[in-house]
Amino acid sequence: MRWRFLGPVVALATLCGSLGLASVGCEETVAGETYVYVIDDMRILIEPSEVDGVAMIDGFDIDGFDGAAPDGICRNAERPDYIAPDGRPGIDNGLAGGGLVNLVTLLAEQEEDSADIFAGLVQSAVTGGTLLVLLEFEDVNSFENDSHVTLRIVLGQPFDVGVGTDGRLLAGQSFDLRPVEPVVIETSIRDGVLLADGVALQLEGSILDVEFELPISLGQLRVEFNPNGTITGVLGGALPWRTLADVIPRIGGASQFAALGATILRGIADIMNFETGECDRISASIRVHGVPAFIYEDSAPSPDAGVP
Repeated sequence: MRWRFLGPVVALATLCGSLGLASVGCEETVAGETYVYVIDDMRILIEPSEVDGVAMIDGFDIDGFDGAAPDGICRNAERPDYIAPDGRPGIDNGLAGGGLVNLVTLLAEQEEDSADIFAGLVQSAVTGGTLLVLLEFEDVNSFENDSHVTLRIVLGQPFDVGVGTDGRLLAGQSFDLRPVEPVVIETSIRDGVLLADGVALQLEGSILDVEFELPISLGQLRVEFNPNGTITGVLGGALPWRTLADVIPRIGGASQFAALGATILRGIADIMNFETGECDRISASIRVHGVPAFIYEDSAPSPDAGVP
């Protein structure tokens, strides 16, 4: 099993400094540590804030354009993208702004707590032990600045996880891995922040007790390492609107809203598939939080498995 342990890194870093070695040389010769975290909390960001008349929400530029894609068919070109709290423009989040919240309100036949129903779309799968996303950071020499870190994103085998009174997974739990190929990304840490592109995950969630699978593509991940040993960050990507639409007829008493729900979802789709010319996905941002965890050493994904 692997655990978060800083002793060797501190000692070797001190040795490099005492010998007057360049930091680059130390990075090349000193093997970094491995740290494992399980995502204990996932909340979909759906409520933008307004600052000086500017709509702000955390996330990423998923489609590569600040605003609607040129000659695209996904949305009104006059509808602007969001601004991130750190000032980054072009933030895509088709789920924000009320469209899907209105749909959930309609399905739930109540206005109260409808936003919470959707914000916790995937969290119930986390605490239920069916969506266990583990982040393994390899070859880490510093949580502040490190020119090379390998991120492995793996999925844990479902089991009866321990959950605290705050509704999050407890730290220090051990996990077996599902037999699927991990997502492996070579990246770095700059000023305490790790950025990763090319994230593809199969999320699980539920709407009004109806469970479903939700693949996320074009994914990007930002991770910040906290002094208390936890991590926080944002996962952004594109979700297929038809997957959400297919859930509606399965909700008790909601089949009458299936056509209207599909129309709402299609209307907020904002990511175009340039190969097919179809607007088939909705951009989204998910706030994530992680706590230290173990992976059993004899638990490894099969090299012949597909991408999760």
